[in-house]
Amino acid sequence: MGAALVVRMLGGRRGAMAALGVVLLLGGLAMFGLDPFPGSVPFLDPWWPQIVTQPQHVTSAYWQLAGLGVVLTGFGMLATLLVAAFAGKPGTSYR
Repeated sequence: MGAALVVRMLGGRRGAMAALGVVLLLGGLAMFGLDPFPGSVPFLDPWWPQIVTQPQHVTSAYWQLAGLGVVLTGFGMLATLLVAAFAGKPGTSYR
């Protein structure tokens, strides 16, 4: 889905692509830092049963995976923009 977004944005304005790439990159980093489902709670771990906290660990892993996807999409957009800037405008042919 991220690759489709990058390809779609190449046809539009590059400034909008750069802005969206930066927003996605920063948003993904914020998702990593603001995990609403922490994998463990320090004062509950010693006596809390492991079976009860298993869904919390899984939810935290999914949240981190989603954050990684957002970061990689933003990085991909910025890297593609950098390559496109050096390669020239897409769709033009040089003779």
